Amino acid sequence: MKLACDQYYIDSERNPTGGIVGRTPNNERRYVNMAVTGIGTYASYTNRYGNTQNAGNKTGRTYKNAHEYKNYLTQKYDCLRSRDYSVNINSSLLSEAMGDEKTKQWLEYNLSLIPKTIEQSRAYVAARGAKILSYSITINGYDSMSSVMCTQDEVDPGTEKARKELEERLEKRKAEKKETEERLEKQRAEKQEQEERQYNLKIDGKDPFILRRDEAYIGVMIDDLVTKGTKEPYRLLTSRAEYRLILRHDNADMRLTPIGREVGLVDDERWRIFEIKKNQFDSELTRLSKEKLKPIKETNEKIQALGFKPLTDAMTAKEFMRRPEIDYATATQFVGPAAEDLDAKIVELLETEIKYEGYINKALDQVAKMKRMEEKRIPKNIDWDAIDSIATEARQKFKKINPETIGQASRISGVNPADISILMVYLEGNNKARRTVD
Repeated sequence: MKLACDQYYIDSERNPTGGIVGRTPNNERRYVNMAVTGIGTYASYTNRYGNTQNAGNKTGRTYKNAHEYKNYLTQKYDCLRSRDYSVNINSSLLSEAMGDEKTKQWLEYNLSLIPKTIEQSRAYVAARGAKILSYSITINGYDSMSSVMCTQDEVDPGTEKARKELEERLEKRKAEKKETEERLEKQRAEKQEQEERQYNLKIDGKDPFILRRDEAYIGVMIDDLVTKGTKEPYRLLTSRAEYRLILRHDNADMRLTPIGREVGLVDDERWRIFEIKKNQFDSELTRLSKEKLKPIKETNEKIQALGFKPLTDAMTAKEFMRRPEIDYATATQFVGPAAEDLDAKIVELLETEIKYEGYINKALDQVAKMKRMEEKRIPKNIDWDAIDSIATEARQKFKKINPETIGQASRISGVNPADISILMVYLEGNNKARRTVD
């Protein structure tokens, strides 16, 4: 079923599309504006008839109520009794027509035109190779009528030719879809192969990538699970890390971006942005370390005006910022702003690094000590039973975990510092013996 859907308009001077034309009783030409729209198999159009002043003759009849008037109209006009279409009159219009002669004449005149309108509509639809299945007209009010009709094409669109054309289009689309999927799959495979070549350290003959406890919290977690184990769900709390002052959120990119770049996880654009940030940070930190505040009258007056203690000795801006009440913005009032605008995150990093420099340096010393222990590798084929004097618990833990470095061995629960010392003496003795043989 196909909808005959057309749109046309007729003005009062000419009829360019051949639409429905009506005439008043005094032979005054009136045109109908018809707009046809549709969804699915239905179409609707609205007819607005021109004013029909002086239409018809006065009947002089009166009626008790709208129902009596409706019966009179039904008997008089065939359109109200037709089984081929339906005509509905708004009840308020009936009441209005009973009291207003002009409305009454308009209503009855247009009721007389409906059969001709239906005939013209059928001719119009038939000219387009279709037929009307149903037709309903509603007289809404004075000078307003609406109609709904359902049409069906006389020609069946589901012909063999149409079906073949449809099948060909579907097959073409299916082939195009398959080709696209194959191309995308090939691209994904090439990308995956490239990534594997880029990030597979073992293939490249490089050492495995290991995050230390001082580099990231995930390094703390992995080390804890490997060396200490767990009998319950592991919770990565900040208290589990001994280098909490280093593992801060504000310096995460400073700690991890170079590592990511080294293993191929950071692209050029991200690395460029990181380098800009790092250069800004390093340059400003160097400047604050060189710029000095002298205990002169002008400087001290300015410091006292801000509510701070005056200077007794010359100090750098960096040393000045170590005062609890002095922030970066205050320090730059004395030494001037940076050469370029700094991001708020860089300023925060500067303040943290400067104010907690002493504590951070102590943590870094511990990290350096741990690195030295991590550099002392334990042979993979070591015979733990050959080491005398170590505790039985330590020996069992060493066999189970098989630590790779002295640092990892020292973090195993149940292993005492004395066990680590004995292990280091044993390794050093083996190294001397090996050198002697060589």
